[in-house]
Amino acid sequence: MIKILVGIPTYDRRIDIDLMKIMMKVERLQKYHLDFLFPVSSHLCRNRNICCHTALKENYDYLLFIDSDTGINDETFIDKMLDTAYKFDAQVVGGAYRMKKPD
Repeated sequence: MIKILVGIPTYDRRIDIDLMKIMMKVERLQKYHLDFLFPVSSHLCRNRNICCHTALKENYDYLLFIDSDTGINDETFIDKMLDTAYKFDAQVVGGAYRMKKPD
């Protein structure tokens, strides 16, 4: 099973609930072993570095960064990103996802 670290950096400890709902749907599909990391700091670059360090140290197959205010409504989005990576033999793949509007 592919082991993925999902890094969701935040500086204010807030993560969109709809984002977490879709991630739980992805996890329930049991296609991937997902671990979540939610580093909190006023410096988002530091948070991303924490995610990278953890992914390398613990031998994850992939590191998936998701911004805490991103809106994703497709539980197959990881499948699509991996398909794109394999198709183009890419080491880095990004997706265009909408930002949530502030309440």
